[in-house]
Amino acid sequence: MSENYVQNYICAIENPLPEMVDTFHEELEMLKNHCNKDSIVLDVGSGAGRPANMLSEYVKKIVCIDNDEKMLLAAKERYGDSANIDFLNEDALALTFPNDSFDLAYATYNLVGWLKKSERQQLIDEMRRVAKEGTRIINLTWKDDKETTEFLKRYYPAIGVDIIEADEGKTVTSKGVIERISKDELLEYYKGAELKDINFIEVNPVWVAIVGTK
Repeated sequence: MSENYVQNYICAIENPLPEMVDTFHEELEMLKNHCNKDSIVLDVGSGAGRPANMLSEYVKKIVCIDNDEKMLLAAKERYGDSANIDFLNEDALALTFPNDSFDLAYATYNLVGWLKKSERQQLIDEMRRVAKEGTRIINLTWKDDKETTEFLKRYYPAIGVDIIEADEGKTVTSKGVIERISKDELLEYYKGAELKDINFIEVNPVWVAIVGTK
């Protein structure tokens, strides 16, 4: 990702489109419902650190992992002084943490849709592996409806990404193809990881979360 992309991304966080203001609020409220002041949380694909910063005051510690060095640098510059947020360069498909390390593991911004189809089960398996027994594993994705498609046609240009093609199944951009994962496909991955109590939560207006328990 270019430096301009990172800066555009941060600008979009600091001055979000109206739909994202509501989505960010609902995302935070949902995550808060699955942790507490004693929780050690894993943020997978943390980007510039926005969700972790919002959640940090409600938990003991958040470990943020990403494999984009420029995004991590930007996150550290923005939130690195927070005593309970760590930013680490890690591969989400091969986490270095021991089994049973976290009280909540989540990924947002449709991380699963950025991955190749052959990698998606591995992501969920790794999130499950490092989570403690009884822990929630949460993935937030773009909804696969027409309203979200129209929103994304405005959202991606706002963060410096050109759209080549967009429909309910995927968005083809100058940064690559971002797929919109159906609930049925997400359910397959969660069942494949042997997660329990699987359900979907609408994070309005543009995200949906799948939640499962180890």
